[in-house]
Amino acid sequence: MAKTSVWSWLLGVVRFSVEGGATERFLNECMAAGLSVSRIKANTLGFTAWIPARQYHCVHKFAYKCRCHVHVDRKIGLRFRFHRYRNRLGIACGLIFFMLICWWMQGYIWTVNYYNLPAQTAARLEEKLFDVGIAPGVRPDSDSLNLIRQKLLLENPEFSSLSFHFIKGRLMVEAIMRDAKPDIVDNHTPMDIVASREGVLEVVEVYSGYAVRSVGQSVMPGDVIVSHTYTDQLSGATVTGYARARIVARTLTTYRCEQPYIFEAKYPTGEEESYLTLHLGEKTVPLYREQELPANYQTSRRVAAAAPMGWSFPAALEWQDVTGVTTKQIQLTPEQAEARAKYLCQAQIAATLANGDIIKADEKVEHSDTGVVYSITVEAREEIGKTVVPDPSVPVPTPTPTPETW
Repeated sequence: MAKTSVWSWLLGVVRFSVEGGATERFLNECMAAGLSVSRIKANTLGFTAWIPARQYHCVHKFAYKCRCHVHVDRKIGLRFRFHRYRNRLGIACGLIFFMLICWWMQGYIWTVNYYNLPAQTAARLEEKLFDVGIAPGVRPDSDSLNLIRQKLLLENPEFSSLSFHFIKGRLMVEAIMRDAKPDIVDNHTPMDIVASREGVLEVVEVYSGYAVRSVGQSVMPGDVIVSHTYTDQLSGATVTGYARARIVARTLTTYRCEQPYIFEAKYPTGEEESYLTLHLGEKTVPLYREQELPANYQTSRRVAAAAPMGWSFPAALEWQDVTGVTTKQIQLTPEQAEARAKYLCQAQIAATLANGDIIKADEKVEHSDTGVVYSITVEAREEIGKTVVPDPSVPVPTPTPTPETW
């Protein structure tokens, strides 16, 4: 039933009324001629019926023959809906032109979708693509996309894989972040383990090589702790290997930070302007009025596809946010200066002792007329072993190691 209704609407149907004359003979003549008369309903003057629009012109000769009066009551169908526009060629031409424009605009980028990427990484990659000329409104080709992909991979080592798929106005970007590169151990190149800083050895776990220093001895930066070679006292032969070991020492480091009472700080002045630019492929349309910039300012940029009310268009929008900043001298109290100096020293400790354990820390604060000097002596336990290429000028150790050291 639904299928019949759809076809009737597409092809068009007409409801007509028959009055006077030999209505029964008229109906018999229509049926004998093969006309598709349906939904016949009698009334006081005759009857009403439905017939396909393409067959309606045939009923007039039968009506004249049977002396009946026929008139149309209702028209339903696509052809009647657009019949009023039959003399308006501009509408049809405009529709055809719009369809051609949409077909031709498939070659332009309308939207860019990112897969397998966090939001922050996708935003950063979107700015990089914008800088190299890939944005909504650009008409790319396979060669240019391949060159840009290779350029981005060379300039951004954090990506291990990057691919572009352009299909009917949509650019799909798939990227895989590179895993941390593992340390490659070259077992064929002789290497020594030396001390990276001054300290007293607490742990010397030798996996291969000869331990020149033992637990409890103090070392200075550059001292060899585990050697890759030694001289056998019995045979006099030189034994060579690759030194590998875990070296932990107790270190003592003093950090000193000075903070003057007069502190210069930068803060925003409240002057803020936003400059919007519309990018249509290679064309740029500024959507702002030129204004005088502050004396000191900082800028930030945002790039996004032009999508008013959620509808994508082959264009990109660029925002330049300009914020005015100023520098002002702040008079710190002794307590504030001491707190800031302590913060600076703690930042240094966190950077240098990322893999160490602090055992003890002694603080010292000195106040003067101009500022505060904060000193802290940190006793820590940390790994100080560093693998280096052997120095030929360093003599080969002569003690004979036991087999357990290898």
